[in-house]
Amino acid sequence: HPPHQTAKEYGREIPSCHLAGSLCTTYLLEKSRVVFHGEGERTYHIFYQLLAAPPAVKADIWEPLRDCTCESFAYVGYTDTTTIEGRSDSEAWEHTVDALSTFGIEGSSLNILMRALCVVLQLGNLTFDFDPAVPDHHEDQCVISSTEELEKLSDLMGISEGDIEAAMTTRVNTIRGETVTFTLGSSSARDGCKALAKEIYSCIFDVLVQKINEFTSAEANYDIPRINGDLAHHHHFGIISLL
Repeated sequence: HPPHQTAKEYGREIPSCHLAGSLCTTYLLEKSRVVFHGEGERTYHIFYQLLAAPPAVKADIWEPLRDCTCESFAYVGYTDTTTIEGRSDSEAWEHTVDALSTFGIEGSSLNILMRALCVVLQLGNLTFDFDPAVPDHHEDQCVISSTEELEKLSDLMGISEGDIEAAMTTRVNTIRGETVTFTLGSSSARDGCKALAKEIYSCIFDVLVQKINEFTSAEANYDIPRINGDLAHHHHFGIISLL
């Protein structure tokens, strides 16, 4: 038969499916990159984007951030790479803000999210040294020596400088029912500070993923039947995205 007749004679119907929703999960987030990146590399792009935002926008997030650059924060530092995939950091900031608004993160919600990122950055500016009040400069007892950076962190977090310093430089243990407070050495305090910064970033990431899932949930957007309380089986596919 001619091609068009064959097509008619042996034609078949192909069902068209629709994407009902999505569910994102995090797996092996590279938290170490928050506090360290090799020469010629960058930490997470959002930090550069935030610091490339207009001064007025940065001041609205946190006033001391207004005139800050990448070199203002130890966890970021100088970079000669300011364009990723043809988009500058300032352009990427606008793109990110627009994308976040899709999931209801805008206005005060956006500022809160960015202030949390500022906490991560500010933690990296804390320095620890031996306590000058301790005789012989005992290395096992330290204090936060960067008092101005501590003051900024206190303002940002709404926690007193004394409480922050105590949390960073001491450890409380319970031994045989008795509570004992130990003063940490500089190295241990510094490691604890880095661990806190990484954990805060991880929590920010998880909150963001949760927010995205709320907006893209198939259950929230479709009337999906349940069997014994569980969602009925539906076809699904997985996508791995390297962030």
